[in-house]
Amino acid sequence: MPSMFEIYLKHADRYDELVTREDYKGNLPATLHRLYDFTGKRVVELGTGTGRVTALYIDLVSEALCCDRSVHMLQRAKENLAAFTDKIVFKQVENLGAGDLLAGYGADTVIEGWAFGHTVSEHDADIDGTVDALVTGCRRIAGKTIIIESLGTNVEIPSPPNNDLLQFYTLLEEKHGFSREVVSTNYWFETLEDAMRIMGFFFGEEMGKAVAERGSLVIPEYTGIWYR
Repeated sequence: MPSMFEIYLKHADRYDELVTREDYKGNLPATLHRLYDFTGKRVVELGTGTGRVTALYIDLVSEALCCDRSVHMLQRAKENLAAFTDKIVFKQVENLGAGDLLAGYGADTVIEGWAFGHTVSEHDADIDGTVDALVTGCRRIAGKTIIIESLGTNVEIPSPPNNDLLQFYTLLEEKHGFSREVVSTNYWFETLEDAMRIMGFFFGEEMGKAVAERGSLVIPEYTGIWYR
């Protein structure tokens, strides 16, 4: 299994294989649009990846600045979102430091999906300071912040997948005043072989084995939306 860094650097196609099968019932956009009206807004998205989250709101906004540290992923996002190139600007940006770089953009909201969690884990020697920097950066960019992160894959109960994310989510809620919504974002695969191969590539060999043991085309997952 490649490292997470290598996946984002070289394997946008395999990443898309995963996320296009996620949330097959459309619960995430339904919840997102209930929480926030994107109509006519200027949005900064951090950790855009291949545009999975962007596609949930791009038809409504006036403009989006889509950022990621991986040029490889942004190139795939350009392809996936080709119908909206008239209102999207793509930019290579690190999550930490984005506030300094993008403070003058004039955004209404900043949104991220499954990116801040990686940043926190990469800087786990000072999780409190890292979360402070991420939240402060978002505040400098826009008045509204929406954070989308994992609450577990192939699990029956929503829960932070590891201690780093537990600390991250606790800080968001208890220190920084974010509210949370929990969303079921189950995967659906056409065959069990596809489920084992795709989930195993992204999450590791043990996940592939667990998916095989479950023996289902539907893999449960929970996602949190933190907003303020």
